[in-house]
Amino acid sequence: MESNEATTTMNMFLFGMTELATWNRAQSELVDRSESPWDDGERRPSHADRRNFLRRAILAKDFYDALRGARLTTKIILALEKLMRLAA
Repeated sequence: MESNEATTTMNMFLFGMTELATWNRAQSELVDRSESPWDDGERRPSHADRRNFLRRAILAKDFYDALRGARLTTKIILALEKLMRLAA
């Protein structure tokens, strides 16, 4: 019973933090509709769009922090961007 209460509290907290972290972001920055051209381009960003934006941003920061100082070719940068799209 207590674990259900803790899980609900954690989910509510993370939902709020996701909304707060992406609150002032432009719609074009949050939404990537390239994989679903049938989707309405005027639709506001969903919570899933906001979560995916945060996933991509965190993953990109991790990659670039790990590779700091390394000389990255265009091919490696494109591969990292592809990995980030697959992950989020």
